[in-house]
Amino acid sequence: MKHPAVSVVIPTYNREDLLKKCLGAVIAQSYPKSDYEIVVVDDGSTDRTEEVVMSIAKTTSNLKYIRQAHKGPAAARNLGIKEGRGEIVAFIDDDCIADKKWLESLVQCFSKDDKLAGVEGKVIAEGKTPFTHQVENLKGNFYLTANIAYKKKVLLETGLFDEGFPYPASEDWDLAFKILKRGEKIKFCERAVVVHPSRELSLKQWLKSTWIQWATVDRLYQRHKELWKKTTGHTLMRSFFDGVFLYFFVFSKRWRNYLISNPRKLPKFIVFYILQSLIIAFFAVRYLINLSKNLITGRG
Repeated sequence: MKHPAVSVVIPTYNREDLLKKCLGAVIAQSYPKSDYEIVVVDDGSTDRTEEVVMSIAKTTSNLKYIRQAHKGPAAARNLGIKEGRGEIVAFIDDDCIADKKWLESLVQCFSKDDKLAGVEGKVIAEGKTPFTHQVENLKGNFYLTANIAYKKKVLLETGLFDEGFPYPASEDWDLAFKILKRGEKIKFCERAVVVHPSRELSLKQWLKSTWIQWATVDRLYQRHKELWKKTTGHTLMRSFFDGVFLYFFVFSKRWRNYLISNPRKLPKFIVFYILQSLIIAFFAVRYLINLSKNLITGRG
């Protein structure tokens, strides 16, 4: 039986240890090794990433290493798409661990509907606490590059990832929304699983993560208002309102048992989540100022 050729694109930057684990799981896939390649795009790492990848490449025939100047994950993924030979391009982040049947499951979902443009898989966050960075997609409609695959033809026709996004955030939704606007379909495949290990964040890292998360949403919203509303269930202004006024209480309830078991963590929790609200408030005010300017100039 002929299998579709798949290119697994992994952008990476200064994560040699995490990447090593990620590659171990991708190399061990149940999908026939002759039918998929692994394209690692090094986004200008300054650690031992190249040495680690080249060492692993000696043990397998389907691993390709590409290096570029530091331009961000969108540019790295675009380079991987162009250099890959597969008719399907599967994306996984360098800190994720793929289930052994990850690729097999993604391809099976494509084969059941030849009209599909993309398949998103399940992302499970492991080891979550109120102070960790985690990525999760349990039911679909999140379009995370931690676990998603597209037909290469569709990616090239759509225009790839927009490298103009100033931070590594929102470019995955932007690409998915562009594809959906073409009338294409993206399906959720629950069986295609990757695990995203959670990482404890310092206050500085927490603030940076929150900043990056919210710095690009207004640009995304202006481009894809209707799809944003359909995906999130509300407007951007409502998202800002929830982030400023409700997130602290929502997460307090979500992490109630954790905080009861770890009462010394409560002051830290309060500081982290109040500062998060203030950052979201900053971007809400910026959005309203820009909206007012556009209304005055007739562009709103």
